[in-house]
Amino acid sequence: MMNSFFPWIGGKKLMRDIILERFPVDYDRYIEAFGGAAWILFAKEPEPFEVYNDYNSDLTNMFYVVKYRPLAFLEELGFLPLNGKEEFEFFLDWNKRKDFSVPYEKEELELAKHYLTPLEYDQYKEMIDNRAILGDVRRAANFYKLIRYSYAGGSKSYNGQPVNIMQTYQTIWQANRRLNENGIKTESDKRKAIGRAGKGVIIQNKSFDELIPLYDRPKAFTYCDPPYYGTEKLYTAKFSRESHFHLRDVLGSVKGYFMLSYNDCDFIRDLYRGYYIESFERLNSISQRYDPGNMFKELLITNYDTNERKRRQPRQLTLL
Repeated sequence: MMNSFFPWIGGKKLMRDIILERFPVDYDRYIEAFGGAAWILFAKEPEPFEVYNDYNSDLTNMFYVVKYRPLAFLEELGFLPLNGKEEFEFFLDWNKRKDFSVPYEKEELELAKHYLTPLEYDQYKEMIDNRAILGDVRRAANFYKLIRYSYAGGSKSYNGQPVNIMQTYQTIWQANRRLNENGIKTESDKRKAIGRAGKGVIIQNKSFDELIPLYDRPKAFTYCDPPYYGTEKLYTAKFSRESHFHLRDVLGSVKGYFMLSYNDCDFIRDLYRGYYIESFERLNSISQRYDPGNMFKELLITNYDTNERKRRQPRQLTLL
């Protein structure tokens, strides 16, 4: 079972076994609508059609770079360790300002405007702008450092820890292999995958209400791990109280299967009344330093019976 290559607030490392055991039995495409660190995607077996999505463009840019430009990413990381909180604050400020411009970009565009036709200029400017949106190695590396040296992966406060450079590089390289892998097991799977998913995991940067209908099919399986109710301010991407209702409505209209992770509270239980709801407890990893043994209550919400997979597993015969 693979780990993610970086920590992230709300990551599902401690829940992945429970979640994987409750996947639907028969589906032909897998979609993570709130990808985060993709703990479930990395933990599951590769399949012919997989989608990673997050509304946070810093995340999707980093995944894109790890998938398509891993060597440039590792080179930009260098030896990785920061010298201390001062350098962390620099990366935090740099990331907030979103200064990912190409060197001499303004001068370059001025010359392009002078020498190119309006149509050629628009095409050139679009190319330059897209570079700053997706596939920017420097942006990805600095965002990775910001996460890696923050408390609980929240990228807001400094928490310097010793780093095993070889292990860090190895997990990034494994992520690259996984993001480029299609789990094609049979010739039938191969024929189905051709022209549908391309090679490896599809990386998207869309809002959930745009992404879910885009990939929804009768046998699609969408896993959602949205910001938990009451914790929305911990995330960069905006998610309001109304967003919880909107997500419920979007999921209520899907043709395929969905699974939803949430914190256990009356608001969420009432919101998804009528669906399959299971409750669990896990260690609260964020509070362990201050409150060892503290537990956190979680919900898994689905529009299908999660016991179906268990019922289909072979049982060992006994003499009784």
